[in-house]
Amino acid sequence: MKLQEFKNEKVKFIETIEVKSWVLCDVYEFIGNTNKDLAIIKVQKWYSTPLQKIIKWDNTIEWFISWNAVFQLNDISYEFPNNDWTIEVNVNIWDTMQWIAKDDLVFYEICYPPYEDGRYKNL
Repeated sequence: MKLQEFKNEKVKFIETIEVKSWVLCDVYEFIGNTNKDLAIIKVQKWYSTPLQKIIKWDNTIEWFISWNAVFQLNDISYEFPNNDWTIEVNVNIWDTMQWIAKDDLVFYEICYPPYEDGRYKNL
């Protein structure tokens, strides 16, 4: 699934959550579509998201937007930016993931179904 597929979908801002120091998450819902939601996460340079394990629900899609970062998925490291700006990473149940910012970082995350407490476990 490519980010372009969501281009014309309307979203409504819900709230900004401080995930941890230096990591903010803007949460949006898709108007007229309750089977997914959108998060835009900002991580300040030299910080990272928590190492998380997905423990329930269907699928999470991660997209890199800006600056230098590493995305760790299980034992695989994805370096950004790279030559393919269209890379998306699908994260499934029981996977572990973490974004590490080399510069100020922004990335998208779409969750199926919408996020609710207990979806991830911070390790």
